[in-house]
Amino acid sequence: MYNICMKLQEAYNIIKKESTLNTEQEHINNKGSMGHVLEKILGLNLNSNVKDFEDGELKTFHYNERNEVKEDFRIGSRWNLNEIKEKLNNLLVVGTNLNNEIIFIEILRPLENIFFLKQFEIEVPFIIDKGPMNCSQSDTNVFIAKTQSRGGEGVPKKRSLYISRPWAHALFHGTYPKRARKGKHLVAEFELSLK
Repeated sequence: MYNICMKLQEAYNIIKKESTLNTEQEHINNKGSMGHVLEKILGLNLNSNVKDFEDGELKTFHYNERNEVKEDFRIGSRWNLNEIKEKLNNLLVVGTNLNNEIIFIEILRPLENIFFLKQFEIEVPFIIDKGPMNCSQSDTNVFIAKTQSRGGEGVPKKRSLYISRPWAHALFHGTYPKRARKGKHLVAEFELSLK
C-alpha cells in the first residue's frame, strides 16, 4: 500500500524553491509530464492515487502566450462525489509559462468559494446522474465531463471531470478571461462571491 506522508505545505515549500521544470525526458501515459517532474522533486511514488499528499492533491496547468490558463483543468476520472469533493478540499496548484518556468503556486480550496461550491453542487451530480459519457461539454458551465483517452483497439474511451479553462483561470486569478465564452453569463455571480 502507498504511504502518503507529505503534507501540502511541505510540498509547497519545496516547489517554491524551484524556478523551471525540465520535462523533456518525461514520457508518461497516466500523468502529465509537469506533474511527473514535480512528484520526482518531492520524492513521491509516481502513481495516480486518489490523493498525492496526506492532506491533499497536486495539480498542474500551463499558461498560454496571453498568460491565461491554456487548457481545461483536470480534476480526475473517478466519478464518486465524495472523492471529488475530498480532492477539491485542498489542492496544491502549480502553473508554468511557455518556458516551463513556475509562475503560479498556491494552496487552493475551491469549494470554500460559494460560487464554485454552488456550481459543484449543481453540475457534478448532474454529470454523474446522466453518466459522464452521455454529457456534452455544453450541458454544464464550470465543471465539465471531457474525454481524456482516445480509446482504440479494445480500450474504451474514458471521461474525466474538469473545470473549464476560463473558470479555472477565474479560480486561480479571480478574473474571468475577456475572450472566453464558457459560462460567461455567470461572471456577475462569480464576482459577487469574491466580495
